[in-house]
Amino acid sequence: QRAIDTGERQVPYELQLRHRDGGTVWVEVHEAPVLRDGKTVAIVGALTDITLRKRMEELLHLELRLGLVLNSAHDVPQVLQHALQATTQIDEVDAGGFYIAESDSGDLLLVCHEGLSDEFVEQVQRVAADDPRQQHLEQARDHFVFSDEQCEAEGLRVAAVFPVVHEDRLVACLNVASRHVAGFMPPVLDALRTIAGLVGPAIGRVRAEENLKKSETTLRGVLRSAPAGIGIVSDRVFQWVNEYMVHMTGYQARELVGRSARLLYETDEEFERVGREKYNLIHATGSGSVETRWRRRDGRVIEVMLSSSALDREDLSRGVVFTASDTTERRRAEEERIRLEAQVQ
Repeated sequence: QRAIDTGERQVPYELQLRHRDGGTVWVEVHEAPVLRDGKTVAIVGALTDITLRKRMEELLHLELRLGLVLNSAHDVPQVLQHALQATTQIDEVDAGGFYIAESDSGDLLLVCHEGLSDEFVEQVQRVAADDPRQQHLEQARDHFVFSDEQCEAEGLRVAAVFPVVHEDRLVACLNVASRHVAGFMPPVLDALRTIAGLVGPAIGRVRAEENLKKSETTLRGVLRSAPAGIGIVSDRVFQWVNEYMVHMTGYQARELVGRSARLLYETDEEFERVGREKYNLIHATGSGSVETRWRRRDGRVIEVMLSSSALDREDLSRGVVFTASDTTERRRAEEERIRLEAQVQ
């Protein structure tokens, strides 16, 4: 109508149409007026099929959204569920699932799926390591399309498998299928290949984080139960102490953390001396040890061997790890030995 009213060529616009087979077709509409004696007597229009371009744009946005979501996933099941949800948003995909490679047997185990019957899932639950399909994934590291009797019985016209690789090792695979198309367009195959490519590094990241948490938990357990005072200080302020420090000083952990180590020294002079000697050694060699005396919460003074090591020698603000050993009894025993030897002489 605007072309008729103004007599001007219009800016192309996009239109979504329904194809005879029930599918969707996107077209770009170009309209131009035909003028006679300055009046619009007709409109000439042209339609350009932009379905492929629109599909590529949709798939690209889906890939970008998935990439952002996977960055915040906390475990492997979450990674796979997010990726499967994105996969089944693709129009041509009616069903899909992820297999995870078992570390001990090498078999592929179906761990999440959508759009499949329980009977079908039971039949395809496990793929043996020596199965030709898995060997193809291991060797070719590329997707393959197939259809077999099991798929046909499930009403699936076509299926495809995409390897999920991390650090050059097959860690999983993405299986997809369609009930209403006989094949996947190249842009769809590219998108599925990209999804599988995003999942591999995401699995590697969350597994590394899980292993790190386990290592940290184990280390903290060792440090907590070690028969020596252990802690971390930053600018000589306690950041963390183990249980033996509580036993050794009489202070609860909450009474130490956040407070200056000056709390344990008898005088300002001794506090400054220890800091000066210890940090000179840390700057020179990365670690240092010094003998000193600490005053416990009950007022009793104990002899202490204090050893410290910087987490980052170039940036001491990142923290210093220390161990503290109560040498009171050893010192007394040594003094007693010296006294007895002197009497004998």
